[in-house]
Amino acid sequence: MATTVDRCPLEGSISTPDPIQRRLSVSYHNAMDSIEEIKQSLTGKKMVIFLDYDGTLTPIVDNPDMARMSENTRRLLENLSKHFTVAIVTGRSIQKITQFVQLPSLYYAGSHGFDIIGPEGHKIEHKVANELLPQLDEIYEALLNKTAHIQGSLVEHGQFTVSVHYRHVDPSLVSELESIIDEVLSAYSSFKKTYGKKVFELKPKVQWNKGEAVLWLLKTLKQLDGRADDADVVPIYFGDDVTDEDAFRVLQRRGGVGVLVTEESRDTNAQYTVSDPRQVAEFLSCLCLWAEQKIVFG
Repeated sequence: MATTVDRCPLEGSISTPDPIQRRLSVSYHNAMDSIEEIKQSLTGKKMVIFLDYDGTLTPIVDNPDMARMSENTRRLLENLSKHFTVAIVTGRSIQKITQFVQLPSLYYAGSHGFDIIGPEGHKIEHKVANELLPQLDEIYEALLNKTAHIQGSLVEHGQFTVSVHYRHVDPSLVSELESIIDEVLSAYSSFKKTYGKKVFELKPKVQWNKGEAVLWLLKTLKQLDGRADDADVVPIYFGDDVTDEDAFRVLQRRGGVGVLVTEESRDTNAQYTVSDPRQVAEFLSCLCLWAEQKIVFG
């Protein structure tokens, strides 16, 4: 359940972000420097916290299988989930992300939101484009075979998506790799190619993304809580990738808070930035402190 937040012990400068896509300066829109403004937007509200995984809770690493969350971050999320509703929204499969995070008290939206499950004891499950999974298996096998000669490439099956990583591919071979992907996809009209950080993502061609997953979860939580409207709930979303922009756009319309994880100024639909996973953890620690102070002081 979400917890009402009344106050935060930290103070900061106030900025006024516009509800449109714009170029955020990492110097002037840092969330930790805007704690007072964010605190005011959360006063008297219940909060739902959405978090991307790679690049947000863990640093981006060369080998995707080595993106293991630290024990400190795990303990922080466990504590956070005692006070707020917490959901992980990621391109990873449900199997992979639950294995990495190891916290059954959280909600999980895997495969860019195509596969959603709730915490233990909550019978929540949502799958999108389930009927396309056999074709996705075919795409995966075809790409494994056709890209085997491109050194450094990595084809990953995300259950509802296929990812082709090229972080270790010679830059001169990336265009060849993309051509192979396009050739394979040409035989499957129900799938599309999108882009991430040094990765090509192959997904079902349906109107669904991280933003749609966030909306579905908010609607489901509303039904579980028995609420008549959404006015008392503020969602906050942390993410670093272009795929998180769909969620940032949704939160703009929904009156939520979007926080982009970046060390560079970027065009984004988020209102604030933090520099890296370390600052994400710092902000989340502040939220835990808010909640604990409410329990102590009422």
